[in-house]
Amino acid sequence: MKYGTVDMSQYPVVVLRMNEVDPTPEEIDEFFDELENELEKREGHYVSKVYGQKNFVSSETRVRMGKRSNAMNEKFKGRSRGTVVIQQSAIARMMIKGIMIVIKQKLPLKIVSNEREAEKALNELLGLEMAKA
Repeated sequence: MKYGTVDMSQYPVVVLRMNEVDPTPEEIDEFFDELENELEKREGHYVSKVYGQKNFVSSETRVRMGKRSNAMNEKFKGRSRGTVVIQQSAIARMMIKGIMIVIKQKLPLKIVSNEREAEKALNELLGLEMAKA
């Protein structure tokens, strides 16, 4: 099973849906390779909308994902406006926010619980809220 899907149909919003698996290193690399290939085909700023997993993944998986994410952000430096993670689990949201306190984020990262909150956060990151005012 693939680790996740990359949907570019709403670009500049990049929709990432994670499957409920603890991926292998190869599956993580395939996912990030696909994401990078899709971003290379496009220009301009973007934001990522991530549907988070309900299940927890191993620490090895989190480390590999973090390294690949940092490398991708460096490769596309200046293009990403940030990430919005939709995480329905209150416990998972608290854990992510706790990690964010300890590990400084280079780009904005917003953790929300539903689609309505996600749309608001995406608009803020894209600068659309200011444009409407």
